[in-house]
Parts: sequence; C-alpha cells; structure tokens
Amino acid sequence: MRNAPADLDEVTELYLYAWNDSSLYHRHAQPIIASLAKKKAEGEYEKAKAAKAFEHLMDTAAKQYRREFKEGTFSPATRRAAAAETLDHYSDEITERARDFRKAAAGKAKPAKAKANTGRRPAMRWTIPF
Repeated sequence: MRNAPADLDEVTELYLYAWNDSSLYHRHAQPIIASLAKKKAEGEYEKAKAAKAFEHLMDTAAKQYRREFKEGTFSPATRRAAAAETLDHYSDEITERARDFRKAAAGKAKPAKAKANTGRRPAMRWTIPF
C-alpha cells in the first residue's frame, strides 16, 4: 500500500477540487506561484522543488476535502500526481510572472501585483449634474 500507484480518478478529483476552490487558490496557490516565479526570474528554479511546493497545496486540499465531504483519503502517490498536474497547469503563469519580475528588475521598479478578485462590485460613483 505504501508504494501503491496513483489512482487517476482520485488524482483528477483532488486536482479539480484544489483548482476550483477560491480559498485554496488565494491563500496557498498564489503565494506558491509568486515564489516560484521569483525563483525562476533569479535562475534558481528547480522543477522537482516546484512540484514539492505544490505537494503542500495538495496536502492542504486533501485535508479540506476530507473535512467537507467526510470521505476521501488520498494516498501520497495520488497527492504527488495531483501536484504534478497542478504544476503543469500553472507553469505558463509562473513563466509570465517570472518575465514580469525580470522586466521590473531591469527597470528597478516593483512588479505589479495581481489584483485579487474579492467578489465585490466596485464602488459606484455618482455624478450630479449642476
């Protein structure tokens, strides 16, 4: 059981759960993506370590899934495979942010932070004609 292969249905379930949960994205995935982008911009990026970072996200997602649905124990192999899928999914975003970090470093300006979608509508501004 310890070296059991990953079940593809469970990998897909965990990956989609983590991908579609906004709190996991905002609290865990965004900081991981930003950190990996910075490392890639500095030339310190290692794919194995990047996958390990997403394994922590999958561990958190598995715990949250178990709390929410009262079932579903994901094996370590399943969580690793879901982490690899997640890394593949976010690799383009990591590359784009790394490019932004390099551009900002060349211009000595801080890169623009991605705006978090808070789900609130923007404040309405009323103009009163006189």
